[in-house]
Amino acid sequence: MIPGKGYPQSRVDIETLERLSEFGGKKVTIEMIRLFIAYTPNRLKECCDGFYAKNARAVEVAAHSLRSTCGQMGVFGMQKLAEEIEGAAETKSLDGLEPLVTRLVKEFDAVKLELEVKKMELEAGG
Repeated sequence: MIPGKGYPQSRVDIETLERLSEFGGKKVTIEMIRLFIAYTPNRLKECCDGFYAKNARAVEVAAHSLRSTCGQMGVFGMQKLAEEIEGAAETKSLDGLEPLVTRLVKEFDAVKLELEVKKMELEAGG
């Protein structure tokens, strides 16, 4: 079963992607998906590196960037995790963040698969 519209396990809000397509066209949506898949690993690495270096500011900046981008792409589970991480890092406390950072990375793995499917559908004319 492919996650998406009507499937509760979907991690990507398909309606958000449909609105992107209506606003900018399929080519813009395909490019935004491509960029999200390409650049999110760098933000995740910055978040992880900051966490392990005990650099709250680096974690905060990376999480803020992720939160914003995830919201634009309709990836609300990741957005919520990034928001929690950002909020904690703003207080300069990284205590207890390791499970959240780990979940954020794992969540991206699942989101990436869904977005790749959606990208292929759009490229095929769907």
